[in-house]
Amino acid sequence: MLNVVIVGTGEMATSLLLGVREAGHNVVGFFRKEKALLPPFARMFRDLFMPTDFYLLAKKYKINEINAKSVNSEQFRKQIRKLKADIIIVGSWGEKFSKKTILTPKIATINVHPSLLPQYRGPNPYMMTISHGEKVSGVTFHFMDEHFDTGAVLMQQEVPIIDTDNGYTLKLRTVQIARGMLKELLPQIENGAINTIEQDENKATYFKRITHKDIYIDFSMGATEIYNKVRGFEPWASCYLKVKKEFLKIGHAQIVNLYENEFYIKNKTYKLPDRYLNVKEGKILARGKDWLLCSTCEEGNAILLYDLKLYGIVKQFLTKSFIKSLKSLK
Repeated sequence: MLNVVIVGTGEMATSLLLGVREAGHNVVGFFRKEKALLPPFARMFRDLFMPTDFYLLAKKYKINEINAKSVNSEQFRKQIRKLKADIIIVGSWGEKFSKKTILTPKIATINVHPSLLPQYRGPNPYMMTISHGEKVSGVTFHFMDEHFDTGAVLMQQEVPIIDTDNGYTLKLRTVQIARGMLKELLPQIENGAINTIEQDENKATYFKRITHKDIYIDFSMGATEIYNKVRGFEPWASCYLKVKKEFLKIGHAQIVNLYENEFYIKNKTYKLPDRYLNVKEGKILARGKDWLLCSTCEEGNAILLYDLKLYGIVKQFLTKSFIKSLKSLK
């Protein structure tokens, strides 16, 4: 039976904790983001009034909480040794591990990354796989080294991307698959029956943290590209349009097939004339108080942008009149 320490945050860390227990191994300690980032009073306030699922689950099972400011501190390593940890499993953690920390547990330090490495390394694979139009994402367990997401692969499994997925729904399915994989992975590690595969650097892609350029929409993009961007970043970031020096935040998007001559929004069906089939991109085809149907450069497909809001605490209340005043999006 392996002694495991979970380092992480959010849904992935929660699923890993459950997966280790379901695989019949001991979670002997956990280290969470709040310990590393928040001062004691702020952390106490959060734990009382806004506790995370990861924290509540660890407390329910009476798992030792590691007290440290960083995974690279001697304080952290000392507690790993005291807990006699065989493995550290990392899920959703932004700090780069030092070689000294990686070598602290008896067997290994292992990371779980929500993509099919070496593709989509970096902090936002849920967003990036969808926004780039991928049909498949995945889960990769790999040995950690001193770089982000580069160590030898232990196990991988594909995660299909559904056409209606957003970043969060993909995340929820991904963490559940990671949880199930531990039932196969941990016995292999315990029995020393692991075959690793080195990552092919020629196939590697890396995406940094998103910037405003990543969430900007214009009509040089086709309807499918716009739709994938909006749903990929949802619900963590809103894409936006720049119109008449103002910024319109996009809540949701939907592709509209112009050959069907109608579309549905807000419990109402709207008809579309055939003349809209050959309209230059960026033209407003229909509008409501918080939505716009716009032509794109993608033949036969328009994009419906809805739950629109002007940026700004005050300006958002002027969204309806702003949309009504628009003659063009260019």
